[in-house]
Amino acid sequence: MLIKKINLKEISPRKMPGRDIFDLINKDILGAIKLSMEITKIEHGQVVKPCHSHKAEEVAYVISGKGRVWVDGMMADLLEGDAILWPSGSKHCVKNIGEKQLILLCTFSTPEYQKDYKNYEKVNPFSTE
Repeated sequence: MLIKKINLKEISPRKMPGRDIFDLINKDILGAIKLSMEITKIEHGQVVKPCHSHKAEEVAYVISGKGRVWVDGMMADLLEGDAILWPSGSKHCVKNIGEKQLILLCTFSTPEYQKDYKNYEKVNPFSTE
């Protein structure tokens, strides 16, 4: 069996509003058939825009930094070492509220979660902060 691997240093970021995404594992990278994984980096004060949803469940682990997450109308702070589950179809977004870069390891329950990505441009839960 062939061992499939990739190193973060080999990946160019996918620039998205408020964040850089480093796709580690998906259908196109390493040929995943049941999941995908990425590193998301959010700079100080930045917000992942727009709020969005997808059919895939998403699990995020905070590698470093401090953030605030909004999920379907509820807020919670994220600290280094925390893990969070975004349920399938939930509207969500994240803001870096710390002084250093917020780095998340995100795993999705499908290799092509972006196929059903829905944006909610009018949802702006961090507008009053």
